[in-house]
Amino acid sequence: YLYWIKQFILFNNKRHPLDMGKEEVKSYLSWLATSQNVAKNTQKSALNSIIFLYAQCLKINLGDLGFT
Repeated sequence: YLYWIKQFILFNNKRHPLDMGKEEVKSYLSWLATSQNVAKNTQKSALNSIIFLYAQCLKINLGDLGFT
């Protein structure tokens, strides 16, 4: 999980996760799929990592991100 959380923060120019939200997460996941050509399961791992960060550490519900 730490790897994906770090990559998410780096992708967003080292912004703190509290300063980001649903749109930044969606943008990152789309970038992984389109520019980095990651497999769907890899994208899901990144998504689960970010959801864990927000839900368990920051106590923020991102809601439905539209990724299944």
